[in-house]
Amino acid sequence: MTTNFPNAVDDALVQDSNYRFGPEDRQYIDEQIRALQAYSVANRGYTGTRGKIYLPVYGEVSMSSVTQTTILSFAMADESSVVLDAIVSHSRRTNVTKAGCWKRLACYRRTGGGAPTLVGAIQSGTDLETTPSDDVTFTVSGNTVCVSVTAADTDPRTWLGELRVQETRA
Repeated sequence: MTTNFPNAVDDALVQDSNYRFGPEDRQYIDEQIRALQAYSVANRGYTGTRGKIYLPVYGEVSMSSVTQTTILSFAMADESSVVLDAIVSHSRRTNVTKAGCWKRLACYRRTGGGAPTLVGAIQSGTDLETTPSDDVTFTVSGNTVCVSVTAADTDPRTWLGELRVQETRA
């Protein structure tokens, strides 16, 4: 028997007090429970005793200015450290005469209720871009680490981002 959880909805089971679940009923219920467990794990990433690996966070922003703009963010818990792995790309909206992609890796820690603090330096992958002044960087706002983008000019661009996060707690 196959299941299509979470989209499958069964009709309500109405039975009298003499009804008993048979082997087929039990098998169906077991399959539904397994499907729910698989769905739950797949949609929250990995959770260990003192850490989590989150599913990727995705973001998109369209802009026509040189103002630094947040595309992705992660709110840090107190007494934790995170590894943030970001991949960002963009292309000009009117035609693709301008495009680029960036990879950034950073480690932050947060302790004593303070703001996140960068551990070491932000590691940059190979920036591939047609406009060298376009930029992707990490910023901090309160207890949140943000991935911010800045365009070199006012040509309209659509930026796409993916952020993978590993979190370790005290």
